[in-house]
Amino acid sequence: MQRFDVIILGGGLVGLTLAIALDKHGVSCAVIDPADPAKTIAAGFDGRVSAISSSSWKLLKAIGIGDRLEGKGCPIDRIWVSDGLQPGALDFVPDEDDGAMGIMFENRETRIALRDAAAESGIVQFQPDRAVSVERELDSVRVTLASGQQLAGSLLVAAEGRNSPTREAAGITVAHWQYDHVAM
Repeated sequence: MQRFDVIILGGGLVGLTLAIALDKHGVSCAVIDPADPAKTIAAGFDGRVSAISSSSWKLLKAIGIGDRLEGKGCPIDRIWVSDGLQPGALDFVPDEDDGAMGIMFENRETRIALRDAAAESGIVQFQPDRAVSVERELDSVRVTLASGQQLAGSLLVAAEGRNSPTREAAGITVAHWQYDHVAM
């Protein structure tokens, strides 16, 4: 049975970022994700972009991801929010001295940067694979993977996204609502 300080379920943008940050501080991490890593960085996999706030950008720079993304994003110089043709709006414009409020990156570019940083780290990735059994105790966790491998750790992190089976198994409820808005 392999032993890690932290076992992270979910190797997407959040899970892999956390693993890289922990690895920079000497914390051993296993990342488990059912997605095929080659598919997640394919050009047609995810055409979305993510807004990275200026404080999150500082974190990415501190853990070595910023250099890998330098010049691949678009600065967020202004955020204007309105409700269609309704009166009123919110207009966020930073002072000239403050710089951009953040940077927009294609998710694919961020995934590639995270993949490359993880490959140069001590992170052990089990991908594609998934947890089929999770046994929690007060000070430890044991995970059995679909591949048959068994892992032990001190902490389990659920970074599985909005449909997290770990969150559901823990009984953590989520509020759901529908927006009647469209972003353009």
